Amino acid sequence: MSPEGYYSFRDGSHFKENVLLNVEECRIALGLYIEEVEVANPTGTSKKKHKLCAIYWVLANLDSKYRSALHSIQLALLCKVNALKEHGYDEVLRPLIQDIATLEENGVYVEQLAESVKGTILYVAADNLGAHSLAGFQESFAADYFCRFCMCKQDDMQDKEVRSGVLQPRTRENHERHVQEVLCDHTAAKHHGVKRGCPLNEKLTHFHVVNGFPHDILHDFLEGIVPAELSLQFPYTFSDKADKPQTIPKTFFCRGTTGGNGHENWSLLRLLPLMIGYNIPEGDQSWERLMLLKDVLELVMSPHFTEELIHFLDCKISEHRELLQKTFPNYKLRPKHHFIEHYAEMIKIFGPLVDMWTMRFEGKHKFFKKVVHDTCNLKNVACTLAVRHQKMMAFHLDSPTFFKPPLQIEKVRSVMVTSFPENVQSSLHQQNGKQSTVLVAPSACVHGVKYCADMIFSVGSCSGLPEFRQITHIVVINTEVLSWYTEHLRAYELCFSGAGCLAVTQLSELNDAFPYQTKIQEKCNLQFDLSVMYEDSNFDNAFCNLEDIGDLPSTRATVKVIPLLVTASTTSMSDDSSVSEDTAILPTHSSSTRHDPWPEIFDIPRFPVDVEFRLRQANLAYLQDKTYLNVPRDMKHTILEKLAEEMYKFDGYPNEERINSVALAHPCLQERGSPDGLKFKMGNYRTKLRKADFVKVGVNGGKTGGPGMAKLLVEEMKKLNPSASLIASKMDQTFSVRRREIVDAETPVKALQERDK
Repeated sequence: MSPEGYYSFRDGSHFKENVLLNVEECRIALGLYIEEVEVANPTGTSKKKHKLCAIYWVLANLDSKYRSALHSIQLALLCKVNALKEHGYDEVLRPLIQDIATLEENGVYVEQLAESVKGTILYVAADNLGAHSLAGFQESFAADYFCRFCMCKQDDMQDKEVRSGVLQPRTRENHERHVQEVLCDHTAAKHHGVKRGCPLNEKLTHFHVVNGFPHDILHDFLEGIVPAELSLQFPYTFSDKADKPQTIPKTFFCRGTTGGNGHENWSLLRLLPLMIGYNIPEGDQSWERLMLLKDVLELVMSPHFTEELIHFLDCKISEHRELLQKTFPNYKLRPKHHFIEHYAEMIKIFGPLVDMWTMRFEGKHKFFKKVVHDTCNLKNVACTLAVRHQKMMAFHLDSPTFFKPPLQIEKVRSVMVTSFPENVQSSLHQQNGKQSTVLVAPSACVHGVKYCADMIFSVGSCSGLPEFRQITHIVVINTEVLSWYTEHLRAYELCFSGAGCLAVTQLSELNDAFPYQTKIQEKCNLQFDLSVMYEDSNFDNAFCNLEDIGDLPSTRATVKVIPLLVTASTTSMSDDSSVSEDTAILPTHSSSTRHDPWPEIFDIPRFPVDVEFRLRQANLAYLQDKTYLNVPRDMKHTILEKLAEEMYKFDGYPNEERINSVALAHPCLQERGSPDGLKFKMGNYRTKLRKADFVKVGVNGGKTGGPGMAKLLVEEMKKLNPSASLIASKMDQTFSVRRREIVDAETPVKALQERDK
């Protein structure tokens, strides 16, 4: 169990409240999956005739890197859908339920442990139709009561949010009452959405339908909301073969969806900002709606959560709903829009939902479809498939290693350490001692994730933003860039330095094990403004901006190309200055005011009249009944922008205590949010100031001020072994000071060189 946050199902309330599983003894937690599979030609004469209902199971106790292997997914039951409809779940599932009941009561004897290990079903993964069918709820999502977690009605879905607390949740008590009412009067189903009892619920002691069927990210988002919302005024039709989103059909608007499989829609939504984002004006509400949807999807795909991040996700889902209804007032929300509003609560119950989604289970269908294709036999097809599957499982169980080796490498070659640059040699010696050779591979596969040259990973962070490193070599030892965040594109823009620092990075140091795409610009045909720099021999081969091609030396020249952000057209602000729309929020006060110490009592700036009025009314309501204000997006933007400008006068990096002191002015706004989100906001604000040459904050002056940091930078450079990371940090922090020396003071280069000797 994790000390903080939600890292697995063990951190969810469902596991903690299960008296059978939440004990110190070894227990088996099972995850079931149910879905109908068409093994014959879905458009042929045999469609639906041989359609099968497949139930798989997996050991939830296994780590996800092992659980994701297809042969880790076991077959529990195969039967024809026609037989299921004829006999019902009670008869078809009876053998399976009897086995699980025995597992709950007596357990299964494990020879290596010399004891019996008990267990039960932890969850059942399925699409919404399959979950409602097995759980006994209404299978039509046009019914009045369509949700399996609350008593929301169709009329309530358009104007009532789950987070408002007005929708009655389903509990064990009211569900049992609803089942009894249906048994007495079958017409009662339309009054509460329950058609019948669930056989798992009736026969098993430690499983209940109310908290046993989590929502599925694949069907709710990637095959539900994402293609539906992409079809709303979608401005382009295209295809991207590299990441396989399909060509958008010309009839997508009439169909109300762009179509595509789940993984294709995920690639499309992820890459869409880099494909067309630069052609869309900032502030476009339809675009912002899609970017909010992208934010929500990236959050729910997270492998771990904190309480703050869950609350942040809940706020993002609410913002997306609000903007969707504002942008498309005639658009009717779908049941899946309501389902995702339960996600924050579901994460607290089950842990990260990505561990329970159906994507990997659906990959298991390929084996059965291939067997039918190869045998060309549909007689007693369920028996044929089950026998073939068990023979395949016997092969895997009899192999020396059931799971693939954690590290898989091909085409390894031995390379002399001296062939690497000196800084890499130093890092290799630290990792590998004084060995003269190392093994180098073009690629490596670690727990199913492939790594190769030119991939980019997030390693560490700086000022609230992640730092990135690029793979240049993959070295096997004992078998064992500058960035900012562009909110309009929801992406990090990287500036690659041709003379960048090389270092050995271990896999354990990565923030995330999955690589970023490095050739998106080439694949998407993006057009960037570029800055070209070259090594100038007049300045000891330091990199200088290339203004004229004639400045390049006649001999071989070393250059580096830096992609720049595309800025909006400039607007005249005065007779002798202009700023772009990107810097429109910058404060107009002089730089000297930002050297003032933090006041004992922070004076809240005046907001627009309508905002001030709503805040006063909300503060009065908070004093009466502790009700928080539900802040609209436009109002939140106005408040945060004004506060950021005022706070920056005193402190560009306010700590939590100072942020809380500002929040005391309006107690109705003191709802918990995401500290990471605030770091991104402050980081972007400081980046805009730095790009506009605003002086950094000079709190307390001295060595921490701009001139003081410049002196520390000079002293560090005089050392025999200067710290590269410290120099990079000080160079960034003293940018405005050094720029004023060159641009404003016009200090001669010779004077600077003499001073820094």
